[in-house]
Amino acid sequence: MIRIFIISLCLVVSNCAYISYNQVIPLARNAILGVEKIKVDDNLIESIDYSFARVNLGRSASVIMILEKIDSQNNYHWISSDSEKLITSNGKIIKTRDLIYNFEAINYLFNLESSSGYYDVMFYDPKAFIEQKFLIEEKQIEGNLKQYTETIFNLPLKSTWKNIYRVNDLDFVVYSKQKIHPNLPEIEMDIYYKF
Repeated sequence: MIRIFIISLCLVVSNCAYISYNQVIPLARNAILGVEKIKVDDNLIESIDYSFARVNLGRSASVIMILEKIDSQNNYHWISSDSEKLITSNGKIIKTRDLIYNFEAINYLFNLESSSGYYDVMFYDPKAFIEQKFLIEEKQIEGNLKQYTETIFNLPLKSTWKNIYRVNDLDFVVYSKQKIHPNLPEIEMDIYYKF
């Protein structure tokens, strides 16, 4: 009996992947502190030919997404090197693709100048269709930036989310921090436009 246990234990241990000490420290650091944000400096800005965004998914990921296209409804399509996609309307994320959890705003008429409204969203993974109510407040912040705070009320989920949008003097959203799905952390976008 002991011999069978020892042979089984040896087989299990020999089939496990080997992780070196050098790999454990970065993995543990990322699990505790999160990943570092990609540094956007002049060299990075000059090396990218298109408008782009640094997108941080909570503390778990930091990626560069390129502006793939602007569609006929003036929605911006952002895509990563791994084909994850965010679609924004006036800075608000209205649809995602290939994230761990995805969502889509169904009948949105989002405008930062609106003070309140309703729209429907479809959450995926798990699937749920709900109505969200939103209220938007505006305030002037540093220099030429305006900040809009959007409060979203998810009545069926009994939760409230606060999203932030910063707009420059050309009326382009240059920063946003948004909660879009109950199972995802906040998504933070720093947007760099190239014309």
